[in-house]
Amino acid sequence: MASEELAAIVADPDGAGVDTGAVGGYDRSRPDRPGRVRSTIRGIGPWLPLMLVAFALYTWRVDTNPPGFYLDEASISYNAYTISVDGRDEHDKAWPLFFQTWDPSVAVNPAYVYLLALVFKIFGPSILAARLLSATVGFAAAVLLGIVAGRATGRAWVAWIVAGSALTMPWLFQVSRLVFEVSLFPLVLVLVLLVIQRIHARPRWSPWGIVALGGLLGLLTYTYTIGRLLGPLFAFGLIVFASRARARSIFATWMVFGITLLPALAFNVANSGALSARADLLGYIRPGMSVIDIGATFLNHLLANVDPRQMLLLGDPNIRHHVPVMGSVLVATFALALIGVDRIVHGGYRDPWTRYVVYGLLASLVPASLTIDDFHTLRLIAFPVFLLLVTAIGIGSLAGRTGWRGYVVPGLVVLTAAQALVFQVQFWRFGPDRGGAFDAAFPGVFRAALAAGASPIYLRDRGDLPGYIEAYWYGTLIGLDRSSFVRLRSDEIPPAGAIVLGTDTNCGACEVLAREGDYIAFRAAASTGAGLIPNSDFEAIGSTQLEAFGAQIYGWSASPDTALFADGARTDGAHLVLRHVSDTTTTKQTDSATVAITPGASLLLHGFVRAGRSNQSPARATIALVELGADHRFVTWHPQTVDLDPSTDWQEEHLGPIQLDPRTAFVSVSWYLEPGGSVGDEVEIDDITVDYAR
Repeated sequence: MASEELAAIVADPDGAGVDTGAVGGYDRSRPDRPGRVRSTIRGIGPWLPLMLVAFALYTWRVDTNPPGFYLDEASISYNAYTISVDGRDEHDKAWPLFFQTWDPSVAVNPAYVYLLALVFKIFGPSILAARLLSATVGFAAAVLLGIVAGRATGRAWVAWIVAGSALTMPWLFQVSRLVFEVSLFPLVLVLVLLVIQRIHARPRWSPWGIVALGGLLGLLTYTYTIGRLLGPLFAFGLIVFASRARARSIFATWMVFGITLLPALAFNVANSGALSARADLLGYIRPGMSVIDIGATFLNHLLANVDPRQMLLLGDPNIRHHVPVMGSVLVATFALALIGVDRIVHGGYRDPWTRYVVYGLLASLVPASLTIDDFHTLRLIAFPVFLLLVTAIGIGSLAGRTGWRGYVVPGLVVLTAAQALVFQVQFWRFGPDRGGAFDAAFPGVFRAALAAGASPIYLRDRGDLPGYIEAYWYGTLIGLDRSSFVRLRSDEIPPAGAIVLGTDTNCGACEVLAREGDYIAFRAAASTGAGLIPNSDFEAIGSTQLEAFGAQIYGWSASPDTALFADGARTDGAHLVLRHVSDTTTTKQTDSATVAITPGASLLLHGFVRAGRSNQSPARATIALVELGADHRFVTWHPQTVDLDPSTDWQEEHLGPIQLDPRTAFVSVSWYLEPGGSVGDEVEIDDITVDYAR
């Protein structure tokens, strides 16, 4: 009974009462008893050593696998650190409701950042502290989920099986080792379920129960981006508990939930839709799409997100989210979930709690199915929580069975343990090899820059890879403040002889101190005229709308083409590679970074472009050289439009020679995909180079 008693303490915002109802045909009615707290403590006591051992195993070497510290983790951690110091983020904004980091399309949710700030306030900043926070909330979510399952079935041993399955499931285990906002989401969701489970059967919900449930549903909105959709969906789902007596309670809960959303709505209005920018970027719904097209696309993504092959064999293809040694769900867990589905279909649906679990399982698929990625571990994070509750129904249905059916649960428990052990062995064998996905190269390059002994260190990055935040974070770990670094704009040249650190690897005639992965540390050339002009590789793509249509933007990358030089010299240069499949019915644009240019120069621009053979209609693209003054204001531009017929052949386009305006100090390159194509058409732009005319 320890699991049930612990649930009573954690999940009873009303201070106890009579909990009645049945789930899947199992009676879980139990009157309250005096001395519940003392009884619970006595019940937990014998199991505490086991839980401590499980926690130690769960968090073992959490700071080394995953290896390194991904830039998103560094960004969240650095902002949490600055909040812990003086309540300001990296942009010096006091107590922000949502955090603006290096990616302008992302408004980072506050719940995890502020919780991590509290951890740093107490223990100081470190990778271990940050990763331990994620692992701790993941462990707590698994244990509490077991309590929900035990209460739902009225059997404490079901709680242990579900909690063990949650702790060993690759899906939840791997997310709990990432310093991402999503790590906190399962715990908040389970707390929502605990409160619902505690109060849903009562004729009227107490004020404290209403406030607790409405507040936790609101917290989902501030925990992870999918919560902005799942929060309202889960709140609406409370209607399955509706009765004449509970109608006011449910409505009051919606009111409390609505109040919690007001700050987010005000923030979104004040910041020009910042909270919807990420959804717009990753979604596929565009103006002009018919309801049928939207529905068909949604269904395709939905089916991909519940594909058993992905769940059981492959998992998320992103190795940052999943070590590809097996699927994300254990086979035994999936089998028990199928049994649970069978029980639900054969009568279990009559219970309101069971209906809410089924509703939650289906609703959890909606956010991910509205985006361009399939089986995205993070956007589907609510799904395994509800899947395990369906598993509990399956386990409960087998309780007390005789004959061969009595061996099903023990057999599947053994299978779970065996597969979990295999996963752990493989996770520790292959997990540390993911250094490239977690920026593990940065610390070595950072040490090389520090060893040069120069101060400050100049930070210079490609636009698509902001290494500066890694420098801020690792500098924090060794006691360096922001004054130790100078972040350069894309059009700034570091002083001669300065130590430069970052992701812009094209440094001209520099002295390379270290280069590994995406990072480089170098000593700037003594003469800026001897090397590339600022960011001549044009790697700063900026906020292109192409990404919103599934574009893989490779940026400007090294090639044997001629690059710009400050003094007109020639060397290996760079080109822009954009590969995407997009809706060409609306205008898309991508811009290079601005680069300094010799006054009065004459330039040539070359590029290749082609349209896919399977395109349904011709497309049009416009290439333009944009001239900017010393203040970066627009001076003039030189556009040229290209008609693209479906073909596999490249079309070579030339622009120039162009005599620049005397006022021009910088230039950039823009490509526009003009409206007029069809949904799904493919356009590829490649090998764009700029050169001085001779």
